Amino acid sequence: MSRSFAHDFSLDSAGIDLVSEEVDAFLGTVAFDRRSVLTARLALENVLLGMSKHLESQTVATLRQRTFLGRPYLSLSIPGERFDPNTLYKGSVWESSIMAASNIRLLFAYRGGRNQITLVCPRPPLSSIAQIAAAALLGALAANLGMMIPEQVRQTLLTSAVNPIFDTFIGLLSGLAGPMVFVSVAWGICGIGDVAALGRSGKSLIGTFLLTNLGALPIALPACMLLMPLSGISSEGGGAFLDNVVQMLLGLFPSNIVKPFYDGNTLQIIVLSAIMGTAILVLGDAGHHLQQLIKELNRLFSLLMDELCRFIPLLVFVMVVMQVWSGTFDSLLTSWLPFLLSVVLIVAYQFLQMVFLSRKLKVPLSRIINTCKPATLIALTTASSSAAFGSMLSACEDGFDIDEQLASFGIPLGIVVCKPALVIMLTALMIFCAQAYGIGADAFWYARLALSSLFFAVAVPPVPGGMLACYTMLFTDLGIPLAALALATALDIILDYITTSSDVTSIILNVLHVKHILNDQSAQTAD
Repeated sequence: MSRSFAHDFSLDSAGIDLVSEEVDAFLGTVAFDRRSVLTARLALENVLLGMSKHLESQTVATLRQRTFLGRPYLSLSIPGERFDPNTLYKGSVWESSIMAASNIRLLFAYRGGRNQITLVCPRPPLSSIAQIAAAALLGALAANLGMMIPEQVRQTLLTSAVNPIFDTFIGLLSGLAGPMVFVSVAWGICGIGDVAALGRSGKSLIGTFLLTNLGALPIALPACMLLMPLSGISSEGGGAFLDNVVQMLLGLFPSNIVKPFYDGNTLQIIVLSAIMGTAILVLGDAGHHLQQLIKELNRLFSLLMDELCRFIPLLVFVMVVMQVWSGTFDSLLTSWLPFLLSVVLIVAYQFLQMVFLSRKLKVPLSRIINTCKPATLIALTTASSSAAFGSMLSACEDGFDIDEQLASFGIPLGIVVCKPALVIMLTALMIFCAQAYGIGADAFWYARLALSSLFFAVAVPPVPGGMLACYTMLFTDLGIPLAALALATALDIILDYITTSSDVTSIILNVLHVKHILNDQSAQTAD
């Protein structure tokens, strides 16, 4: 499908500024990210400025903006003597770095006394949801076509091609997951900057955020156990169960720094990283070099995971083929259940939280909903708490009259710590995946699931691939086959919009709650 727009303009400063603004608006309508829009705009401005120096400023040029098969094209037709703008940037930093990194090509031709210049912009990438959906459909098509070939050939392909691809991806992911979570948690704690910055308000915020996470479990766990029951396994008596729980809690603390990574003990890795991060934070200036090391390691593992995540659609494709050829495709057909259950439970918990605060703080429920709505909608449409940050600050400071210092400290802290919707989603997805692969469960398994959901909701690295790393560690810890990884990842990409918007709302509500807690404490101190 093609569409185009064209108009004339003068090759002077005013004309170049006008065209630049129109190009900015045009590229914004074709799903370009802001960085790509700015790069294309700068490229066009550089071309026009270069041309204006060699041609008369009153020259009337023509700009044509068009899209073809989703790719944007910007074409300039400028009368006058031949002048190739590529000569301006040949071998320059602009050509070698900026243009190359943005994948923008500059084409030139001289026809009929006019300089014909075309900026070929990269095609906007498919969204994550579109990529996953396309990979799943292609996988189902390939798998069904494969059913037409002889069974022996199909099994050979499965064992010699499909399974090795899956195993290689899982091996790389497993190797990165533990170190990535470790440095992410440690750096998150170091990022507080100063122990003294916590103070009374910081401790109240952290306590309120963690209690909100904990409060999601009594809603999520019973509902998921009821609607997605797991086959029972022999359960020991109450005394043995209590002893197992105590041993699990004591076992959170590793005997040495290497053992958690060697054994793949995910909970120990998180605890160890929290201890390490806290120790570096307490050291203050003396721990500056350690902080820098953790920071650079965090960047390194984030980069590696980001590159690995480019192959998630391939993982989904391979996983669908494996499911169909091995006769276990039915588990994919019931994946609507954890999705719907997660959404219902998240919305219910959010509403209960609003009603509770409305009554406790004597704030009208309608005011709470209307004040939180802008930030919630931004997070719902972008799946990004960072994109909603400004609206969150506005809701706290303007909507609820919260002190700027409390809001500025509480919101970034909440983005890291306050994850009740993620706790609900993790609980639902883990139980569904266990059910799909016939994993038995007893009371101790559910207790470990609850603890793992709480830990990983806070520990998940806030970078692309962070959830994928956490799923790998969770499946290993709970005994769920890693073949369920693609299923969980596909559901997570869709549910991410719901969980992010709900958690953004919870952060605003909790900062409001802490404001009233601190006011009450100040009033009691004054009395």
